[in-house]
Amino acid sequence: MYRMRFSDSVTIEKKISKDASHKVTYGTAKTVKCALQTGLQNLQMNTGKENIASAWIAFPPDTDVAIDDRITLPDGTQPHITSVSPQENDITKKVVYIEVYLTKSTSAGGVV
Repeated sequence: MYRMRFSDSVTIEKKISKDASHKVTYGTAKTVKCALQTGLQNLQMNTGKENIASAWIAFPPDTDVAIDDRITLPDGTQPHITSVSPQENDITKKVVYIEVYLTKSTSAGGVV
């Protein structure tokens, strides 16, 4: 039987609240084991700008992560979580997958 290796670690801070000014408060940071894979992906926007790079992260099934939480990758990057998907299959059994985009907006003139 295949067992997924969770050899990487990220930090998750649960969203606690958002005030009237849209300032978000997060809870205590917790380091969690995961399997992290990064890759480049060009997303051409209608404005001519493009967003580059994304990461896919798999967590053990008991991991509590939501789309509004803050996640910090090993390099210190805090990307936007774009999807959270608990899944079960024959190979990995139960895991929680998330996808994040490490956005860098660029245009013909370079980084914006």
